[in-house]
Amino acid sequence: MIILAPIAGCLNDSEGETQSSPPEVEIDIANNESDTNLTNNTQDTGNVSTPDTGNMGNNSDTSDNDNTTQERTYFVEYVNDSLVEQDALILIAANGGEYIRLINKEGHLVHEWLTPNRLGNDFQLLPNGDILALFKPDYNLTSMTFGGFGGVVKIIGPNSEVKWSFDTFANDTAVAHHDVEMLPNGNVLVMVWEHLNCTIAAEMGIDCHDENKDGLAYESLYEINITDNSIVWQWRSVDHTVQDLHPDKANYGNVTTQNHKIDFNFNTNHSKHGVSGDIMHANGIDYDEENNLIYLSVNFYNEIWVIDHSTNLSEAAGSTGGNYGVGGDLVYRFGNSQAYKSNESVIFNKIHYPNLIEDPSKSGYGNLLGFSNSGIASNISAVFEISLPVSSYPTMTPPEVIWSFSNESLYSRILSGAERGLNNNTYISEGDYGVWEITDNGDVAWKLSYGPTWRAYVHYYGEPEIDNLILNREIDG
Repeated sequence: MIILAPIAGCLNDSEGETQSSPPEVEIDIANNESDTNLTNNTQDTGNVSTPDTGNMGNNSDTSDNDNTTQERTYFVEYVNDSLVEQDALILIAANGGEYIRLINKEGHLVHEWLTPNRLGNDFQLLPNGDILALFKPDYNLTSMTFGGFGGVVKIIGPNSEVKWSFDTFANDTAVAHHDVEMLPNGNVLVMVWEHLNCTIAAEMGIDCHDENKDGLAYESLYEINITDNSIVWQWRSVDHTVQDLHPDKANYGNVTTQNHKIDFNFNTNHSKHGVSGDIMHANGIDYDEENNLIYLSVNFYNEIWVIDHSTNLSEAAGSTGGNYGVGGDLVYRFGNSQAYKSNESVIFNKIHYPNLIEDPSKSGYGNLLGFSNSGIASNISAVFEISLPVSSYPTMTPPEVIWSFSNESLYSRILSGAERGLNNNTYISEGDYGVWEITDNGDVAWKLSYGPTWRAYVHYYGEPEIDNLILNREIDG
């Protein structure tokens, strides 16, 4: 039986036993009840929440287009009650929206953050209950405003108060975009587009279309110490190039055999290349604490790049040093061997969100989930769970796909991702719809229709993130 958007009652008592289902009704966010006490066994009538609002801004590129709405109505479907992970909480936000929301499985609003600016995409609930997120600046950028651009990194508290802000990468030569992550050492890792003018690109053997007056944008990663706002580590893709078009250049070589370097000419025929200069369009990062590695999804290359975070600044700019001996060259890459002119392994078509399963209690521990927008056909997306040859890094051994899910109704041209839940169900955020909850057998358990969605993250009562959100909200309340 399908149950639409319950707005009253509770599916779980203190022992976690399933109770009777509440009535069916669609939830309008502007009139939704709020669980103000933030507990998992009672629900009080609370404040009226406010719909997402906001203008489109100056982003004309639609690769990860910003789709805010003046009013948002969402609803849930209990597709198969017996398969639903009832105690999970979903952290979700509209792409480019002004609200971040924590919602329970019934569709009730558990907590809400009103953001200080429109989201530049990613947000993360921190162990202390704060939110780390990327935002668009309150002034217009004139360069590199591709889909997914942000610029300003902020930490906000439970009541949406700004606790920290960093805007160094919000200018004409460097723009923070798409994804941010807090590292275990308390520093923040951020993705940055950096500008490369056509003259310098040509000197490096990189084709740059004459009609592109602004030059090219390449991918970089920066680690920021939030105590003093210093940059303590960086990796720049432009330091690791190889090209086979111009023998007179220093980086000339065989792109197939020198596959730990990056061919900047791979996408010279991409539709965005001559128009915007966005030749890579990375869109996601995940940090592997156990192995001190960074996984970077590169949409226009249909690949995930693996980068050694153990390097110092000089090693990260070179090809030696670090735990894996290759400096800042790619420790591993997978998803599309055509990016280095090989046909040995092609998995992705428009990849989003390289998500390592890092909780030993979850199914697939050590594997990686990735969302392929055109996964099995031009209009059908897919989620892949991939086993990686980590013990052999650096290597070019293709990974193994051990699980996948697709459905003729699952499709988003942009955005999207996947998370693994505690009961081994997988939560898929479909960028133009909302969230699917899927069992390991591929059965659909639950769905949340939310509208244009960047990503959705699954949380649980008892986690530090949720417990501290409760505590801090009560203290500040």
